[in-house]
Amino acid sequence: MGRTFNTGRRLLLRATAKTAPRHRDRATPTPFVVLSTQRTGSTWLVEHLHAHPSIFMFAELFLNEGDGLPKFVGDGALPFFNTYARKHEMGGGWLSQRRVLREYLDEVYQPREGIRATGFKLMYSQVPRIFQLMLHLARRRAKVVHLVRRNLVDVFLSKKAREQRGFAHSKDAAPVTQVRLTIDPAELLAFAARITREHASWRTELDRAGLERCELTYEDLAADTSRLDDAVRFLGFEPVEHTEPMLQKLARTPHDEQIENYDEVARTLEGTPYENMLGVS
Repeated sequence: MGRTFNTGRRLLLRATAKTAPRHRDRATPTPFVVLSTQRTGSTWLVEHLHAHPSIFMFAELFLNEGDGLPKFVGDGALPFFNTYARKHEMGGGWLSQRRVLREYLDEVYQPREGIRATGFKLMYSQVPRIFQLMLHLARRRAKVVHLVRRNLVDVFLSKKAREQRGFAHSKDAAPVTQVRLTIDPAELLAFAARITREHASWRTELDRAGLERCELTYEDLAADTSRLDDAVRFLGFEPVEHTEPMLQKLARTPHDEQIENYDEVARTLEGTPYENMLGVS
């Protein structure tokens, strides 16, 4: 996380936000991002927001390995940033990156008929590679829908199951084969501690930069989809009837059936801030 918000970057982000125009052009949609970490339910949230008639969503445009066109949501024409940057001959210098990023975000946030807010999904891990993105978002006074998942054991298991299955999402109605995982307890602990720090760091830096933030929790949304209304109102709209998500939940088994070495993991987590996350999914 230090690579994302070292002292120089903190100061630059705050200074940029302070000098940004106070008012947006009414002819352009409200810019925003859905900020999260992998395996937190962000694709599900993006699909729900995209279903609102006044909100337009792009997928994970700054995916580190993204190439060509995104598969989920979007306009079917705007490619991943990697592809766009190659086409527009972005060099390694600060000025070249600044120019191409500005032009790319102009395309992302351009006016569209009937659309009053436009956003895309952004992962924590994508920011260090191209930190200027945060400066551009601050200049535009972009809003931030910050999605977190309280149960970090679930996040870790979802990550490992994805690695074993070879895919992250499924729109197929057919049942997905459930996987059993042998977990390295030390790796799980280190992962949970890192994500805890990242959640706290992003909250602090977004607030210090003066970027408007709405925080949603995956568990609350899954239990009551009307909680999505918080994000819709944050963007300035009245809620509409919620549609059923197209994605299906891949992990449907209890932890003790999903984890091969469940007892070992339980012993390791005992006495830590994460022990109550085991067995609750």
